[in-house]
This record gives sequence, C-alpha cells and structure tokens, in this order.
Amino acid sequence: RGKAFGGGGGGGGEFSHYPFKFDMVANNLREMWAQPALFGEENGYFDMYLKLIADRFALTQGFHMLRDELALGFSRAADEDFAPYTCIHNITEPTCMPTLCRTSCGDRVCFADADKVYESAVAGRFGFFNEYGQPKVELFSPTGGGTDSAATLAHVTVAHHTDGSIREAIYAGNSHSFVLSQLDLTTHCGRFDLSLGESIIDRNREFVGKPIQNAFYGKCRESVFREPRAACGAIVGAIGGYNPANPVHVRIRNDLGEDNFHFLQSNDVMADDGSVVTYLVAAALVSISGMRETLKAMAAGELDERGCAHATAAVLINGETQIDRLVYLARGTVFQGVIQYQGLGMDARRYSATMTRTMEGKKMVKLFYDHADRFPVTTIRKAPDEVEAVEQYTESFQYKEPEASLREEVYDEPAPASPNTPASARKSLARESVSRLSTPQSGFRGESLGRQSLGRQSLGRRLSQGEYEAEMM
Repeated sequence: RGKAFGGGGGGGGEFSHYPFKFDMVANNLREMWAQPALFGEENGYFDMYLKLIADRFALTQGFHMLRDELALGFSRAADEDFAPYTCIHNITEPTCMPTLCRTSCGDRVCFADADKVYESAVAGRFGFFNEYGQPKVELFSPTGGGTDSAATLAHVTVAHHTDGSIREAIYAGNSHSFVLSQLDLTTHCGRFDLSLGESIIDRNREFVGKPIQNAFYGKCRESVFREPRAACGAIVGAIGGYNPANPVHVRIRNDLGEDNFHFLQSNDVMADDGSVVTYLVAAALVSISGMRETLKAMAAGELDERGCAHATAAVLINGETQIDRLVYLARGTVFQGVIQYQGLGMDARRYSATMTRTMEGKKMVKLFYDHADRFPVTTIRKAPDEVEAVEQYTESFQYKEPEASLREEVYDEPAPASPNTPASARKSLARESVSRLSTPQSGFRGESLGRQSLGRQSLGRRLSQGEYEAEMM
C-alpha cells in the first residue's frame, strides 16, 4: 500500500514513490456529488440499487475496470500452469480495481430476493469475480445490522482487496490508476399493518390498548399464519428492555448515542397518520452511525493516497404481505483523507415522518430530518497527523466557523420542505435544489467539491494537480 493517511493500517508495502495524478478521480467525485439523491423514502430495493449504480458509474468513468481473477496474469503470483487460461489486463491504461462489502442483519424474516437482486444488479457490475465468474462480496451479518466494529470492517475490506504485488503493478502501470472500496451497510425493521382502530400490545414498551393507525414499525409477521414479533429484535430489545450484560445491546446503544437512546426509550416518533416509526428511526440511526464510523476508519489510516471509498446506509422494511422494501438513508466517500457525506442525520429528535400512497394504493413511509428531504454535502478535512479531528460532525445546515484542527463545509440548501407542503411545491423545491447543486456559488473554500456539475464536455478538461491541491487546501 502507498502512504496511509494517519499512519494506520498494514500490509502491502510502501508505494508512494509511484507518482499519482488524482485529477481523474477528483473530477469523477465532483460529478458523483453533483448527482441529486433523495433520502428517506420507502421504496423498492431495486430503485435504491439504481442510485448506488449511478454513483459508482460516475466514480469509475474513464477507467478500465480490473475485476476478474483471470485478468491477473501480470501478477508474479500467477501459476504458470494456469497462465494460458488467463487474460492479462492492460495495466498501462487508467485502471480501477474494485472490492465490494455488504452488511445486513441475519434475521430470517428478511426476504432473500433483496440479496439476489443486490448480487446481480450491484455486485454484477462492481464486484470482483472469481475464476468461475461469480462475484466475490465481503458479507457480514452483525446482529441488528450496521457493523459490529467499523474499524474492523474497514480494515478487513481493504486488507482483502488486493495483494501487494498486484497493487504495485497497478500503481506502476499508470499514474491515474486507483483502488475503490465499496461498502453498503443495512439494518432492517419490521412493519405490521393494522386496521383502523385496531390496537397492538407491546410488552416492552407498554402500548397497552393504545390505538395505532395503519402501521407499526418494529414488528412484523413472518407469514400470514404467524403472529407479529419484534423485528429487528436486537434493536427493539435494546431500546425496550436494555440488558447491560448483553454485548449486542451495548453496541446498539453506543451506535445510537446516549441522547438518542434515552429519547427513544421514553418518546415515540409518530407519522402524520398516527403510525409509530420509533424503531424505524432507531434502525436508521444504527445504519447511519455504522456508515459514518466506517468512513472515519477508512480516512484514519486504511486507505492510501490512491484509495477511494464509497459507502451507503439503508434500512430494509420487512412485511409479510409484500416483498421487502428499502429506505435509502445516506451516502459518503473518502478520498485523499477527505470525508464527505450526505443524508439523514444523527439526532432522533429531529426526525418526522409522513405516510404516502403509491399508485397501487399502498401506504409507504417517508422520513424527514428537520422537515427536509434534501440535504447538504458535509465535507470534513484533516491533516494527515490529525486522526482524531474526524470525531466531530455538524448537522447544521448553516456554515459554521471550524475549529483550528477541523475544516468542515456544509453546502447551503433551499428552505426545507414541510411534511404538509403540497406536491407541486415539493417538485419546485426539488428543481431549485438540483439547480443549486449544478450552479457554482461563492462563500467558502472548496465550493466546487460536490456542487459543480461538469457534464460530458468537461471530460475533455481535467484539473491539473496544482489546481486540485489548491481546492483541497
């Protein structure tokens, strides 16, 4: 590996003596962040996967994808007896070598269809393939979803990515080549639909006789022949019946944070129609926390100067009468020690929800944060020796004067939409938001990161190394 930011990580050797021209990756990152993203909507899982695919196509445009074991004939570790069957990748061209990691709770209530579609739609395009043509995905199933340890998840993903000799050959082959780590973190939450006026009894939370309209998030039935049970049981149990001797409960409480944990224990988050989404918010916070902590671990020493990471957070909705659905929560990247992320935030008090009807008449949840469904891109920069600087995150939509060790930029957005805003007004807000994202504005440093849409014509002009370094200052 090349020189690691923050000095962490291990394996692979020192490759920083190979010059790196990062203008191509930097321009791709700009185009990715210029793509608008809508978070908080319960939707079909393929719809969310298409958003991942769009981001990753933007990140890898202009690069040849090295993602097949049989293309590694240039490796010194290649078996001579197997060499005639290999196809040697031309490493003198700009090359991207990807790896893919996914986490999800192992609860059997989750439909297998979401995993199958993920393997074909996402891993089939951006995973690494074995000799038999099957995508190799790092799969982890921490109880409750998210991640057991963000530092371990980041380290294992990078350590398994490539051998030192292969990495050295790629870096020596072309000064633009880079490696891409992709991590998709998922939690899940059951949904139990109720008839009008029907009640549900939750012994952990004492919802005895409390009327709940339409839906309760946090319970589901595995089939029409079963009674409702907790899902995700780990998250529901941690909030409703915390056991300090249970390491899963302890980990989920840490993911939530003390303020959120106590708030969710004593308060309900309700949708506009009376549906209870308390446990859905908790599952969302666990997933977002896992994504952010993993980005921090990547920036703190796992990625070298040619390493780029793209991570997402989502929550899977389980229901016995329909195929599982996904709520896209957040996305983030790490490159050159810079963390960027966008999406729902980490304060449970600022969540609200509405229930919307699909064209088929089904009601789906829509999560809001500060009554908004479009969010700024937050950028966190740190010097190589300031590993702890990324411990701080700002949820404000206004620019704040950073501390000396941390420069953080939050891009301004249009006035947030209220859950009661008419549909026509929401569309107008969305158009205004997209327009702002694609229009250069002034006000603080590094403004073009995540905001300037370069378009097809921009591919002919890449920023010089000096220009990019100036923007990164």
